[in-house]
Amino acid sequence: MVAEFLDWLAIPAQRRWLDVGCGTGALSAAILARCNPAAVVGVDSSERHVSWTAAHIVESAGPLHGRRRDPASPTGRPTSSCRGSS
Repeated sequence: MVAEFLDWLAIPAQRRWLDVGCGTGALSAAILARCNPAAVVGVDSSERHVSWTAAHIVESAGPLHGRRRDPASPTGRPTSSCRGSS
């Protein structure tokens, strides 16, 4: 289903993607595998999800940048991040 969704979107290669609520990174991984992005930023309120996704997706697929948004913060600024680059 994710593959069909990405095909339907038909986003050109080398675009930057934002995966809000990235969870375990399934959509981010599919974007990296199918869409030839310039970068993917994954944002999630769960430190555990951001850490797991960064460790597993960056190793296997490419440039994923993950950030954890602190829902308790009045600014909503990320409190931790993980970065990978190509």
